[in-house]
Amino acid sequence: MTLHPARLHNAESFQLPVEDRSAGTVLSIEETKLEKFALPAEVLLLSHPVVLGESGSPVLARDSRAVIGLIEGRWVRDGSVAIARRKEQSIEPPGAAIPVRYAISLLEQHGVAYHSPQRTEIREDTPAKN
Repeated sequence: MTLHPARLHNAESFQLPVEDRSAGTVLSIEETKLEKFALPAEVLLLSHPVVLGESGSPVLARDSRAVIGLIEGRWVRDGSVAIARRKEQSIEPPGAAIPVRYAISLLEQHGVAYHSPQRTEIREDTPAKN
């Protein structure tokens, strides 16, 4: 699910945000360095492309509706794009999301309370909604 301004290029604060929902699947789970000197981290590659304004939106498991990730952006690295394009026959780069456990770890480091109703395992071909 994504919330974004009704008009991305001419957004006004008094307008209600528009909600988008896109069904898809987790194509693969890649390990990468998001920054040059960072430790390797997992990234979920999603079957649907990400559009402007979706960064930070939750990725929900279709069945349980649990948050499994947060949209990072488009995945434009060569090897994974080729795999994702073959699987989905799409010319758009796949969407990329960080697993929610990284956000939970950050919340815990800063003493921020959160609610965790259940644990959802993420694997390739997991049905997901954005």
